[in-house]
Amino acid sequence: MKQTSLSDKEWLDIAWKYFQQHAQQRIMYFNFYVVFSTILTTGLIATFQNSFKAPYLGVALGIIQTFLSFIFWKIDERNKFLTKHSENIIKRIEANDENNLYKLFLEEETSTQKQIEEDKSKRFYLRQITIGKSVRIIFTIYFCIGIFGALFSLIYHLLV
Repeated sequence: MKQTSLSDKEWLDIAWKYFQQHAQQRIMYFNFYVVFSTILTTGLIATFQNSFKAPYLGVALGIIQTFLSFIFWKIDERNKFLTKHSENIIKRIEANDENNLYKLFLEEETSTQKQIEEDKSKRFYLRQITIGKSVRIIFTIYFCIGIFGALFSLIYHLLV
């Protein structure tokens, strides 16, 4: 039995659902990461109390935080790749559709590059940054909290 090929509309629907699934998954994983990392950081800070009975727990929490940051960063990279993959499919569909006046995905990249060029004259804190860059900054902060927290906890409890 011969299969019929899918229309551009059907491919667009598939690509959009694929994009949506991975974009939502990326946000969900990031939210989980921030909550879990905040709990770990709070626990790490609590280990610096003089009355705390398990001084090396801070070292373990710092190592766990560092490892967790690395793992979630890699998961985010994969979700970003899958999201970009579906964006590229949508762009190809938009490029082939002569009736589509809006070309949302095709024009976004051009608009973003234009905004980046305009922002170059602004101070760094007034520039737009991508979600990906924001996420990497947060991963880096928690990664550093884990490393410095583990080291500081080790040194603190050896000296006290």
